[in-house]
Formats: sequence, C-alpha cells, structure tokens
Amino acid sequence: MKVIATILFFLAVLGSLISQTPSLIEADSMQWLKFLWVLPFIFQIFIDYKAFVSLWSRQILFCLFLFFLYCLTFQIFLGHDYIAVNLQNICMSVTIALVSYSFWRRFGSLIIMKILCCILVFVGFFLAYSVYVNYLADFSILDFGYAFKNKNSMGQILLCCGYIALANYIPNRTIVKILYESLILFMFLIMIIMKARATIVCGLFILLYHIYKSKNRKLQFFIIALTLFLIGVVFIYQDLFDLVVTGIIFANNDIDDINSVSSNRVVLVSESIELLKDNYLMGIGDFYIDCMPIAMLLQFGIFGSFLVFFIIFIFGYHLTHNTLYKSRLSRTAYLLFCAFLINALFEAQPPFGPGAKCFLLWVVVGFTLAEQERNHLLEYN
Repeated sequence: MKVIATILFFLAVLGSLISQTPSLIEADSMQWLKFLWVLPFIFQIFIDYKAFVSLWSRQILFCLFLFFLYCLTFQIFLGHDYIAVNLQNICMSVTIALVSYSFWRRFGSLIIMKILCCILVFVGFFLAYSVYVNYLADFSILDFGYAFKNKNSMGQILLCCGYIALANYIPNRTIVKILYESLILFMFLIMIIMKARATIVCGLFILLYHIYKSKNRKLQFFIIALTLFLIGVVFIYQDLFDLVVTGIIFANNDIDDINSVSSNRVVLVSESIELLKDNYLMGIGDFYIDCMPIAMLLQFGIFGSFLVFFIIFIFGYHLTHNTLYKSRLSRTAYLLFCAFLINALFEAQPPFGPGAKCFLLWVVVGFTLAEQERNHLLEYN
C-alpha cells in the first residue's frame, strides 16, 4: 500500500511541475498532467476513507458543496457563467489538500520529505533554466516589458520549490549541500530577473518574518545594517539604481504614473469597483481582474464570495489555532499561506490558481494538518 501510495503521490507532484514547463504552456499541451491528482485521490479514498471525513475536511467539503449549488443555481436562472475556472481551481486545490493530508497521515516520514525536497530542487531548477534559456538569455532587465508572460505563475512555483526545500531539508555532505543551495539560489535569481514583482513581495515577507523571529540578535542587527548599506549603495550609483529600482521594482514603467507602475491595475480596479456597485449581490459570472477579493465579489456576489472566503478562513484557522505543535513544516505552510494571500491582492486567482501555480501550497497545508493530528494522537493515545 505504502509503495503504491507514494508512487501515485509523487507522480502527481511531478506531473504538476512538468505541466508548467514553458514550452508546454505555450503549446497548451500536456496540461492534463496536473489532473494526475485524481489517481492518488481515488486510491487514498479506498485505503483511508476516514481522512476524508475529518473535522476540517467535513467543513471544507460542506462549504464547497454549497458553493457548487450556488454557482449551478445562478448559472441556470441568470445565465451567467458561474461554473468556470475559479470553481475548478478551488475543487482542485481542496483535492490536493485532501490527498496530501491522507498521504502524510499514514505514510509521512523524514524520508518522504527528503525525496519531495530533492524533487522540488531539481525540477524547479529545470523549470528556471528553461525560462532562462528560452526567454531571459537575450533579455535585459532594463528592457521595457516582460520577457516571459507567465512570470507570475512561474515565480510562485519557483518560490514554493525553493522555500519548501530550503526550510525542510538541507543535505549533510558539504558538496551536495553547496549544489543543493546553489540550485535554489538560481531559482530565486530567475524569479527576480523575470520581474515577478508580486512574488518578490511574497518572498520578502517570508524573509522578513524569519529575520523578525530570529533569536540571534547579532544576526538581526547585521542583516539590518547590511540592508541599509545596500540601499544606500543602490541610491548612490546610478547604474545600480537603474537596474534595481527602475528595472525590477518599477519594471521600466513611468515612475510618475502609478497606473503604469501597477501594470494598469489602478484603472482596472477602479472600473471593477464601479461595476461592482450595481452587481454586488449576485455578481456577473466569470470575470478577470488582477485582485482576487474584488474578482470574487464581482464574479459571485456577496453570498458566493463569502463561501470562498470562508473556505480560506477554515484552512487558515486549522493551520494556526494549534500553536502547541509548531514545526518547520507547519511554519512553512503558514508562511506560504500568508504569502499567497498577499499575492491574491495583485493577482486574480491565488490562493487556488491558476492551474498548478498553487499546488505546492496545498501539499504542505495537507501535510501540516495531518502532522497536527498525528501529534495529537501521539499525546492522547
């Protein structure tokens, strides 16, 4: 059972990662790979059906069922496209969380985590290298626009691959450790060169959290001093200013035009808010705007979006309410969960989509919920 469950689980992880290969995305082929999660889902139901009736899963599945009925009812009576990509993304994310929870609940171990981290590092490096060779090699940060249009999705995947691997497993052997950390560093550099600004903000949030929580006061002081020094250097030297501030932070947009700096988000959000005033109760169906809270309200109205936000709240509550069993894994899940909520302010579909962008978040969320339960069982049995 364990061998089959492990093979199916890692097959789904690999399928989701490989489906994000730039050439496959552009060709719109092999996207079926991300649906490989159906295989471990069916298998886990047969071997551990109790995992799918736990407290948090019952709460989530009930809300999801109500949300589906809401979308179906209003699509039938209003004719708007409520059953669209967002419903699919939410269902897929919940499925991945359930599969990961059930798998870790029965088979989770340090060996499994090591295998996962190594897969994330090497496949993540492959994705980053593919982006570099095909899009970034002949592109300058100072060039206007973006070399890779799917930069935000790829940025979040690289952030998850790098951070999960870095936070949960570091090899002991020096040579392997250097290679391992170098590949992670390369992923982070590609994330920056792509100008995935929303992802960079998420990465900075995670970094600042670790600095703030560090018990090493000397290290905190050193990092703060070094940061202030580097900021000063950037503002003193024009070439560095152009590279970091103009090229990356402002993406070569007009600094004096906030709408340009925000990639036209200011105008789009303003227009969406005006549209929301007349459609706030039931929404207008499928609609795209790079701000997830507004997108949900405009698509599903107050009642439908409440169910979506409540699903997010349930996951957040179960991730954070039990502070007794904090571990590297639970801290990883918590920080990525918060990071994706930050990302949702700048993108349309996080923390549930688009596609396989967020799947690693739901993997570690499922792992963490299972770990909390296992710790309870160890204490009370």
